[in-house]
Amino acid sequence: MASLFNKKPATPPSSDPYARAHISKEIEHLKKPASTRHLDGKGGRRRGGYIVILIALLIGLLYILDPIRHAWYRGNAIRDYLYLHRYGSDQKAQQLVDTGILAPSEAATLNSRPGGSQDDYPNLDAANRDADTIIHYMHGVFALQAGSYGELDPLDKVRYQLFVRFGLHPPTDWIFLDPAVHE
Repeated sequence: MASLFNKKPATPPSSDPYARAHISKEIEHLKKPASTRHLDGKGGRRRGGYIVILIALLIGLLYILDPIRHAWYRGNAIRDYLYLHRYGSDQKAQQLVDTGILAPSEAATLNSRPGGSQDDYPNLDAANRDADTIIHYMHGVFALQAGSYGELDPLDKVRYQLFVRFGLHPPTDWIFLDPAVHE
């Protein structure tokens, strides 16, 4: 048995590794018209399949968009409610609760929570703008579910045409995604 550390192999190679006999299968494949060397338009069908998959994923994302946005806006609504209740106007905080993004029991829990949240917003105007954005979003969700086409923004109009018009109402929220209000 030859040593592994010997520079000369025990048996020399039998023939040239690049001989035509060794690579004949590869040469025959490259001569075929469907090889990668010759483009005959079959790549277009493959690209079409990817486009169909992309469109299906986009439609699926549009269908489940509200639960994702609802979880995002609910987290902002909790911070915004705490800031508005402590440092702003209780009227705007109550408008947030009236939209349904926070339950009245959750608002009561947030009211009894100790501690401050003054660092969440630089000023009251920023908190009011955020609250207006959340309120506008919730009105858009209700308009989409009710089928009020005239009150929808452009994205929700597309969603209306794809789903609501055919009686397929997208979900508005998923409990497991929404941030919870703990005591």
